[in-house]
Amino acid sequence: MENSTLTEPDSALVQTESRKGVRYFQVDAWKALMIAFVIMDHTFTHAFLHDFGSSFWERISIPMLMIIMGFNMGKSFDKKGVTKLKEMYSLSYFENKMKRYVVPFLILYFVHTILYLLESAMVFDTLDVFYYENFLNIFIGYTPFYGPGMWFLPVLMSTILIFPIIYWCYKKNDVITLVGTFVIELGWYLIRDIIYGDMLFGDPAKVTDGFFGCHVFAMFSAVGLGLWFSTDHDILSKRNRFVWIIGLFSIIYIFRYNAIGNWLPWVTGDYHLYFFPYSAVLFLLGMKFIPENPQGKLSDFVRRISKSTYHILLTQIFYFSIVYQFFLFMFNPLDNVPDVFDANPINYLWFYPLNVLITFSIGMLWNEAESRFYRKVKENSSLKLIYKGAIGLSVLFFLTRIVLIVIFFIKY
Repeated sequence: MENSTLTEPDSALVQTESRKGVRYFQVDAWKALMIAFVIMDHTFTHAFLHDFGSSFWERISIPMLMIIMGFNMGKSFDKKGVTKLKEMYSLSYFENKMKRYVVPFLILYFVHTILYLLESAMVFDTLDVFYYENFLNIFIGYTPFYGPGMWFLPVLMSTILIFPIIYWCYKKNDVITLVGTFVIELGWYLIRDIIYGDMLFGDPAKVTDGFFGCHVFAMFSAVGLGLWFSTDHDILSKRNRFVWIIGLFSIIYIFRYNAIGNWLPWVTGDYHLYFFPYSAVLFLLGMKFIPENPQGKLSDFVRRISKSTYHILLTQIFYFSIVYQFFLFMFNPLDNVPDVFDANPINYLWFYPLNVLITFSIGMLWNEAESRFYRKVKENSSLKLIYKGAIGLSVLFFLTRIVLIVIFFIKY
């Protein structure tokens, strides 16, 4: 995964809405599988997975989740029937976003701050994760104590202000909006390359450089494709024929990327507009062939995982922050020497299932506990005060983060 209201439905990490409020099980299935791939991405080294063609299956987790975010955004706003920006940027919208994203994140932030303070006071020693851990990253939305996948949290935060206006533009002109998401993303990478292309790793400006990869604009075309599919997700429709064309280009790009690495200017890594069309084709195939509303215990379990994906993400960030800073050396992506269990990959047979069991179980329990709390808020005055305090603190954090980003960009 490295570069790598409770059920607000316009995110890939929250409840999925469909026609007339009926959930698309296809999207639930994709989300459950993708969060399992996220855990895999932080269990195995990238070098190990690369040998098994991970770019074509495991590394689609973030591209697919971004597409689902766009898809759910369109379905959510369509269901509400809002057409004006004032209606989209309502107080209830921001309250729901604070409740959904920021409140759970602040719980993780609090625990990680305690760990950081104890580490700074030399109460305990931690292992080296120097490639990722940089205290200055708190200015772009990281917690003080690093955990894998943390970079995606600022991406989610950035969607809060962006999604309503992109939906509004889409309703004005869907084609121009879709093309615009590709142009904005490409321009975003160009600006990043112009400003920070020659920066050294240790330079403080690398933190602001990292901000470019931790913003929704860095993956905007995937959101645009998902929003486009919210109108029509039939893979055989005339409207979606272009997806096959750009999907073919994407497959060619991925094959060449696996062979020689980045081969087109400005854009680096594997979470960008040259990779996303491949995942878009997979998304449409899933919408075509996965049952829309299957019944049974397994289907219900998949739906529960889908509802809990954000909390599973937060849980795995904390869990792996403990694993890799106290027990196992985290792999260094700049070093091709096998690390962790690559020397004896049989260990993955127990390590990955264990990680899935722990992170899924805790994440699902966390989501359920949070849901129960919000249901009781309406009936308990004491809980209402706690709720209002949590929302107020979340708003303060959200605004402070914006100010810190501006200050940091001005300085560096």
